[in-house]
Amino acid sequence: MFVCPEEESILTSSFVSSLSALSIKQVENKEVFDFRPLRLDWLRLQAYSSVNKAPLAIKDYPDLAKVMNTIQFHTRLVDNLGELLHETSELSMLCFYPRVLEKMFSQSCEEPTVKRCLMAFPYVCSEFSDCGNPLCPEELLAKHSAKAISTAHNKKLKKAVYKKGEVQKEKPGAESLRKDRAVVTKSTYTASLHTMSSYINMDIPRM
Repeated sequence: MFVCPEEESILTSSFVSSLSALSIKQVENKEVFDFRPLRLDWLRLQAYSSVNKAPLAIKDYPDLAKVMNTIQFHTRLVDNLGELLHETSELSMLCFYPRVLEKMFSQSCEEPTVKRCLMAFPYVCSEFSDCGNPLCPEELLAKHSAKAISTAHNKKLKKAVYKKGEVQKEKPGAESLRKDRAVVTKSTYTASLHTMSSYINMDIPRM
């Protein structure tokens, strides 16, 4: 006979008691609901039951996960609708696909029937700031992320070990290396998108 661990048992009992206490009278009395503690407990239970060799493995109880995920979504419709709509409708993730956004903008500029909707692109660029995490709001800047990316990349590569005093030889063709204006970084693309947005803002009043 399986016995549920103490911490997991407390959380599951809390789910039942919190949901059982709900009634239609609360809606009729226009009470303000706050289901954040319930959703936080569900996250705790997932963390407890997802570790290696967990006494209560969430993968063995898929029906529980389905029910609790449904409850989590429905409770957000009650007390957190604004943030839910923001998460499902905002387009800040296009910040990570600047070439796609630029291609969409170029195609829209060529279509006469779509030109009246070009103002949507500056609005999309204005949402790029939402990509930053509140705990690290400047994580998208190259000066903060380049060092971490370089460190992680170098760990995967086996660097050649040079003896003391030995001069590292240049690779063939290094003397003819040239920068191409077509090869730009993501930050440069983002800056160009902002520049195009400013041009749109100036041109639209003239239309």
